[in-house]
Amino acid sequence: MRVLKRRQRRPAEPHLAPANAESARFLKSLGFTPTDLAGVILDIDQLRTIAKEIHARPGGSLLVFGCGNDSPFWERVNRGGTTVFLEDDPQWAETAGAKLKSSAIHLVDYGTKRSEWRALRDAPAKLDMALPPEILSRRWDVILVDAPSGYTDEQPGRMKSIYAASRLIAPSGCIFLHDCERIVEHEYASRYFGQERMFVEVPGSGGLLRGYAF
Repeated sequence: MRVLKRRQRRPAEPHLAPANAESARFLKSLGFTPTDLAGVILDIDQLRTIAKEIHARPGGSLLVFGCGNDSPFWERVNRGGTTVFLEDDPQWAETAGAKLKSSAIHLVDYGTKRSEWRALRDAPAKLDMALPPEILSRRWDVILVDAPSGYTDEQPGRMKSIYAASRLIAPSGCIFLHDCERIVEHEYASRYFGQERMFVEVPGSGGLLRGYAF
């Protein structure tokens, strides 16, 4: 059996940061405890920051690039709305899907390597990716980009997912991008989201989260 590695990108043991009082109340309101979120890469304050924007758009649409231990959390946060996941690893899609009640998961293929990021940065025609009609037929209120893998040059990198998010976001929507301390995420967000759109930055033990308002 293949070991699922991508979502355990840093220390494999649970490392969710301690919640401050406000974040702890937020988790409790959703029926979660910090223990329930063991193995989630995003810190509690990062989760709360994203959830706040989802709750500001009740019944809205949430698109998440990447399945992981946090997938059931996003489904519950957006209950009453539409939540869809895009995943390039079939085993992660299967694992997450077994824990979801109603959200759809679509398998996608990025077809890139992180080493190509400089050549692709200013070539949007090469960044288009095949997406299901369900994804392309609407604009999404909140998008979270936390995939695909991009820690080594042989992994796909997030060039296409960042570009796709910039094309799929609804007017007055927002995009959250994780791991912005990395050069690809930083450079592509600057190119396709625009630094002037950044409205929040939340550090965490698993990586830097930035939010962009449209």
